[in-house]
Amino acid sequence: MPPFPRAAIALILAIPLAYGLWRTERLAQADWLAQEDTVAALQAASRIEPSNAAYYKRITVLDPARREDLDAALRLNPRDPSLWDTLAGRQEQDGDPAGAEKSLLQADSVCQYYTPRWMTAYFYFRRGKRAEFTKWARNALSVGAGETQSIFQMAKQMGMSSKEIASQVVPDDPLKVVALINFLFDNHEPAETYEPAAKLVGLGAKNQRWQVLRVCDSLFESGNFASAVALWNQMVKAGWVPFGELDPRAGKVLARTNFSGEKIEHGFDWTYWLPQGVSASTGETEGSLRLEFSGNEPTDFDLVSMLVPLIPGQKYRLAVKYRLNGVKPDCGLAWSIATISDGKRVATAAFGKGTEASVDFEAQKKPARLLMTYNKSLGTTRIEGTVWIESVKLEPVP
Repeated sequence: MPPFPRAAIALILAIPLAYGLWRTERLAQADWLAQEDTVAALQAASRIEPSNAAYYKRITVLDPARREDLDAALRLNPRDPSLWDTLAGRQEQDGDPAGAEKSLLQADSVCQYYTPRWMTAYFYFRRGKRAEFTKWARNALSVGAGETQSIFQMAKQMGMSSKEIASQVVPDDPLKVVALINFLFDNHEPAETYEPAAKLVGLGAKNQRWQVLRVCDSLFESGNFASAVALWNQMVKAGWVPFGELDPRAGKVLARTNFSGEKIEHGFDWTYWLPQGVSASTGETEGSLRLEFSGNEPTDFDLVSMLVPLIPGQKYRLAVKYRLNGVKPDCGLAWSIATISDGKRVATAAFGKGTEASVDFEAQKKPARLLMTYNKSLGTTRIEGTVWIESVKLEPVP
């Protein structure tokens, strides 16, 4: 090839290379200036690289009054939802709520993420528009893993009940329902937890059973007997707990009268405390509970308990069948009805010489539990041997 064409080709190839080097140097210079993170430095960087929206965006953060830089950033990157949210804030401050609303909706149209939707919900909250707030609060909770506390707090401040929040604001997402339950507990509103817990059951979220049982316990202990029983019965119908439904008005106040089956130890199931020196077995014949006492156990402790939804003023009879092996009749074991708040014994049936302990009593208004205890009497030795609890009955007395 002749020399001249070779030189021409080399020059042609060198031009884009030189341009690339020049562009790289300018970009590096602009970035170096931007690292100073001042308005003046960012302006200088934007003059070198006027197509970089990030420079204009940062200027508006450092100096919110610079509307022209915000407009420039939006022209260069209209798909950045944070820019539309920023514009909405400026418009609202300038007395243009209609423009702010339009910008917020535009932010959601370009990016269906949590933050733009939360911003829109917050906008409607500030303006007292409950229906619009409800819609966008639910939209926000339906995407991503954004925080939930502020949304629930806004809903409360707008006068929404926990039932309304659970049905209208919280989507059909068990984790978001649990977040509402936690919010209500954190704000010391246990009585408000029934609706979200019932929603978990309705959603079939059995993997959240512990949360529902936790609510059931709390409702009962705070005196909301009807709600606790209703929630328990919903779990029974859904197959979440393998026990019976409760109907206090019809006299059915025990979910089970023996000790067979799954041990849940929450709600209206048996709860066990086994101190050192005591062992238990629930796999006995006909559902009895077997307790082994070594003689080295403490002198005073609870063994078994169950929440009981009693009707205040109603008279009941507690009857427990048992068997003893190596244990003296007056051994210090007893069954009681005790109030939860102060542990006061309403009625007590002590183990005697026979095979059944029973007592009649009148139910009080305070939440109560059925309780088996051991209390060593003065002048006696610690209990040692085996005790079988065959059945426990608690029924109204006509």
